[in-house]
Amino acid sequence: MTDTIVAIATPPGESALAILRLSGDLCSKITSKCFSVPSPTPRHSYVSEYRDLCGECLDQVVWCFYAHGKSYTGEEMLEISCHGNQFVLKAIMDDLLAYDIRSAEPGEFTKRAFLSEKIDLAQAEAVAQLISAQSTREARLSKRNLEGNLSEKISLIQQNILNLISKIEAFIDFPEDDLGESKSDLLISETTDIENFIETLATAYHRNSSLSSKRKVVLIGCPNAGKSTLFNCIVGYDRSIISATPGTTRDYVSQEIIINDFKIDLIDTAGLRDTIEKIESAGVQNTINQLENADVIFIVVDVSLPYPSSIFQYTHNNIESNKIIIIENKNDLNREISNQDYPESFQVVNISAKKNRGINDVIDVCDKCIQSQSHSDHCFDVLINLRQFDCLSSANESIKKAKNILSDCDDYLLASIELNEALSHIGEIIGHADNEEMLDKLFKNFCIGK
Repeated sequence: MTDTIVAIATPPGESALAILRLSGDLCSKITSKCFSVPSPTPRHSYVSEYRDLCGECLDQVVWCFYAHGKSYTGEEMLEISCHGNQFVLKAIMDDLLAYDIRSAEPGEFTKRAFLSEKIDLAQAEAVAQLISAQSTREARLSKRNLEGNLSEKISLIQQNILNLISKIEAFIDFPEDDLGESKSDLLISETTDIENFIETLATAYHRNSSLSSKRKVVLIGCPNAGKSTLFNCIVGYDRSIISATPGTTRDYVSQEIIINDFKIDLIDTAGLRDTIEKIESAGVQNTINQLENADVIFIVVDVSLPYPSSIFQYTHNNIESNKIIIIENKNDLNREISNQDYPESFQVVNISAKKNRGINDVIDVCDKCIQSQSHSDHCFDVLINLRQFDCLSSANESIKKAKNILSDCDDYLLASIELNEALSHIGEIIGHADNEEMLDKLFKNFCIGK
């Protein structure tokens, strides 16, 4: 009998609800002992008191039982929704462990789903990708992979390779047949088609790799230009200290936010100016360091002061202009600056952070800037991870070797061997249940409870 496993499927901390998941043959025993329902209706929600081994009521819960073969893992499953108090949750968890049920390992529910052939390996990986998605687009592509989009394309490649192998093996079995130059050319042509298909699919790895990382948006400017006020306006609360004293921000302050389709690391920095004060000087250097990997840079300028030419020396020559947006702040004051002094290629947004005017314009232009950097025109709307990319690359190496063999010497046996090698690499994408080492390595990176 497979062990019955249990895990808390919701994040730690106080919440309205928390969910425990169980999978294995003891699930029906739990419904009988803890809820006094020996034969629950599958996929039906019950409201019951959870009673422990001593008969004490630990909480009133909502639970649902899933029958063998009709659940996520393919085994009996039980999901219990209790109140999100950590003491209640621990009491229920401890009681379940007393029934010879063990704590689930990371990703073990999804691993069991794969071993039960409810999903293939590409779909299993899509589960983790969907949970950890850093943008709306990555989440959408992960969902498509979970629905089998990538698996269908892999199956098509497998079928094309198998068809090619069958033709070559027929030529090997009947050497007396005159193949003719046209048939050899046909084999080479079909091999090239497979090669191109794999290469096009593999390009999705490079073009989508940026989807898995948060975008970095950095605010820079002279001291007292209003960077921290703007930062707090975008974040929605007073995250950064605001003061009329120049140089208040000595180190950078960051906050994760979501702007439309993307997760953003918004970073407020120390004001850029020449200073002999050691701590402030270190803060200025940290600001400069933050610019290196920034996706968007807001240069915040005070329009009530003359043009701050010193600021642009940090950005103009070293950073692509499409990453830089000038934020003209304090438009509620008399204007001294001339926007004709700005580099022509920079976008300009006019705001008053103190009056909370123009903040939505800042967010909109930031979103458009990130969207333009993330534009992708690949023809395969799939998400490819590094492991899958490596499998595709190895498969294509074998495909290329087979094509060269067919072109140079018509050694059909050697070509067939290379094509079978390619077939093996492609098969690793959707997975083999007998590769325990690879499965353990893959699923240990999943979160517990999934």
